[in-house]
Amino acid sequence: MTDELDAIPWHTIDHAYGYATDTPQHLRNLTHPDPEVIQQSHSALSASIVHQGGVWPAALAAFPYLLRIFLTHSGHTCSCASALVMIIVKGIAPPIPSLIAYGYLLNKKI
Repeated sequence: MTDELDAIPWHTIDHAYGYATDTPQHLRNLTHPDPEVIQQSHSALSASIVHQGGVWPAALAAFPYLLRIFLTHSGHTCSCASALVMIIVKGIAPPIPSLIAYGYLLNKKI
C-alpha cells in the first residue's frame, strides 16, 4: 500500500485543514499494532477528510485504501476503517437511494 499511497499527489488534494499531505501516514497508521496509534489516526482522519460529516476530496482519494483496510483487517483497525467508509458513503450517496432506479425508469424511453 505504501507505493500506491505515495503515487497520489496529496499536496494537491484538500481536506478540512488544507492540503492532505498528512493523510497517507494516517492511513498507514490505521494498521499499526498499537491501538492508541490507530485511534489517533482515526481521530485525525475523522477531523480532516470527513470533517463534521462533510466529505472532502482527500476522503475520496483515501476511500479505496480505507475499504481495503476494512476488508483485510479485524478488530480496532477494521472498526475505525469501517466508520470512515460509512461516513464517506453516507456523504456521497443520494439522500433517497431507493428512488434512483424508479426515477431512472420514469425518465427512460422504452
